[in-house]
Amino acid sequence: MDDPVFPDRKFYMDMIPIEKIKKIQTYLVRSLDENHKNDLKGKIQDQGLIEPITVNLEPNEDFVLLAGHHRLVALEELDAKEVPAKIYVELDESAKRLIGYMSNENRKRPSAGKRYEALSQIFDEILMKLRKQEGKIPSEEQITNQLYFSSKAMPVTELILGITIDKLRSDPKSLVYKYDLIQDAQVPRKKIEEEITNGRYPLLTAQNTFAALMQLCRAKPVTQKEEDEGKNYRKYEYANVREYFDRVIKEFIQPWISVSQIETVINFCRRYPFEAFSRIAHDLLVEEGLPATSTKASPFYHNSEINWDKLFNKLALFKDSNLWQDPRIEQERSIADLKSRLRYYLENNGKFPDY
Repeated sequence: MDDPVFPDRKFYMDMIPIEKIKKIQTYLVRSLDENHKNDLKGKIQDQGLIEPITVNLEPNEDFVLLAGHHRLVALEELDAKEVPAKIYVELDESAKRLIGYMSNENRKRPSAGKRYEALSQIFDEILMKLRKQEGKIPSEEQITNQLYFSSKAMPVTELILGITIDKLRSDPKSLVYKYDLIQDAQVPRKKIEEEITNGRYPLLTAQNTFAALMQLCRAKPVTQKEEDEGKNYRKYEYANVREYFDRVIKEFIQPWISVSQIETVINFCRRYPFEAFSRIAHDLLVEEGLPATSTKASPFYHNSEINWDKLFNKLALFKDSNLWQDPRIEQERSIADLKSRLRYYLENNGKFPDY
């Protein structure tokens, strides 16, 4: 049979021995959820297995699990010997990762950090495959066209910015990496306090970071025409992203931590305050003549030099720790109102508006 989205991918249905199935976390994305697994065990006992698992037949005749981790473990614990399976043949690495990713995405979304890591790996594998086939660097547009995004299961925006986040987290030259700033999901307050004493700052989530980068980076893939014309500015954009987060750490987070302003640090790094802060940084950069965020431009996506000292001097009033503990900032959930209050505060020498 042919895959309805990619006809060149062949599969067939059959019962296969459970003992011949290999579990490789690379393709499964999500960690095992004991509660979900136990719930499935009860349903399988009552109704049987409704949906087959998905595997790839390897050259050694073993099967690699691509989707159905919880179903398979539930069956193992019920002492089943065989399982119905959708069996792909001759999939390359990127296809195996992609099928595993999309299966998890459609059932239960992994945390943002796990999603971005998986997407980044898939993107790199497809890049290398296309580069080998065509003898030149493929454009981002070509790579994203190889993915399942035509199904609308994942916006291309999240793919592009997710790759940047994953790169930042794994870049040994960045302070984000040094202090482990960006986590897959929210870290409990007590754990944050413990980690800070150990020199780690697990304050931002990948989702919070994504919201901030939406204000500062280009989210549309670079086209082949732009690539051929030398107008791919991703390397400059990434350098700007890294410098931005390095400055945030050096000029805001570290000074607050040095005087035990943990409440301030936590409040500042929450989703809405940090996004509003980044929106104001966007506006200040645009006022300096840099491009506003659009489908093909942004304050970080260009080959011009950013005056970082000037930008952070303008943001200096936000270093007041009392600001981020004020209920008008801490408890506000409207980004528009939050940004408006912060901008008023900045332009009126530390005074709040009447609203």
